[in-house]
Amino acid sequence: MDALTEQAVEVDARGGDVDLSEAMAQLSPKDAEVLRLTYWEELSAAEVAEVLGSSEQATWKRISRAKQSLRRVLTATHGTVGKEDAHV
Repeated sequence: MDALTEQAVEVDARGGDVDLSEAMAQLSPKDAEVLRLTYWEELSAAEVAEVLGSSEQATWKRISRAKQSLRRVLTATHGTVGKEDAHV
């Protein structure tokens, strides 16, 4: 799990302001699916690629774009979440 996702999960688990379920619901179904498979199901990029029927390289791109989308949602709704992890 990357730093942004870890931070959001930790805040959500503590009952903080971040509702990760809400943030995930605001993502496109494809973005939510790739993040769910990668972080919650803990599949490797190769395994996610197999599930999605795409190449591993395309999967890495999808993961990266999905994390950017999640970061935008979290930042828009909870301004401070993830700002220190802008490199993630």
